[in-house]
Amino acid sequence: MAGSIEIGKVVQITDRKLISDYLSLDRVWSSEALLSLDDHYWRLATWYGYFDGKNIGLALMFKKLSPQPVFLTGEPNCISHIIRQEVKANKVFLESPLSCLGVLKLFYNFSPALVMNKMQLHHFRPSSFPMDPQVRRLTPDDYLPARDLYYRNTENAVFDVDQFNEGIYFGIQIGPNIVSIAGTTVMSIDYRTVTIGNVITDNDFRHKGYATSCLINLCKELLAQSYDCICIKVSRGNNSALNVYRRLGFTKVCEYFEGLGTRI
Repeated sequence: MAGSIEIGKVVQITDRKLISDYLSLDRVWSSEALLSLDDHYWRLATWYGYFDGKNIGLALMFKKLSPQPVFLTGEPNCISHIIRQEVKANKVFLESPLSCLGVLKLFYNFSPALVMNKMQLHHFRPSSFPMDPQVRRLTPDDYLPARDLYYRNTENAVFDVDQFNEGIYFGIQIGPNIVSIAGTTVMSIDYRTVTIGNVITDNDFRHKGYATSCLINLCKELLAQSYDCICIKVSRGNNSALNVYRRLGFTKVCEYFEGLGTRI
């Protein structure tokens, strides 16, 4: 890819194959960015690159969304050139390697700022957990109660209706409320890659195994649909979730930074 980018200039990259070849070197870290290469999302995505003659940096932006999602990968100094020139939104939701955090803080204040683990499902082991019979696959009619669950329990929650309708979600409903849910954040059919990120249980219903049951049903469905790179995101300090995911067959692949940023 580097040979296709002019040295010392931030350039927009429009060749999907070049981006695909680079991202496919690490499908787990790039699992969400790969979605941008699918036809449906390509028209909404903008990619930029910077090559200093030795190192490369890439940035993916979805400019029509707010806060603007930004995915960064590559060498920090190269990333800084792209942010300075092209990442201008006042509010962004950034994902980047930990090595870029110092550069990011020159341009944005973050609240919250989280160190995350990305894990990949290698050997699915659902039998070690009891299953809750209340779990069901959610439909578009469930969007509002699902959104309310996130808003009640997550600071600065961003939960888009299209993300819900185009993803796969399993949940448990008690009375009028959905109290636990597990779902996909992005799914790339072309690359058979999916990221799970929306796993949450209402504070009043925790420690009952609800989220685990939802997650098991979700993983079964994804495997049935032949996704062979199933990833999940979890904050580094969430030891209870990390232990559950390991028991289910997920293994840690990398750490990274994500946060909601306000331009300085």
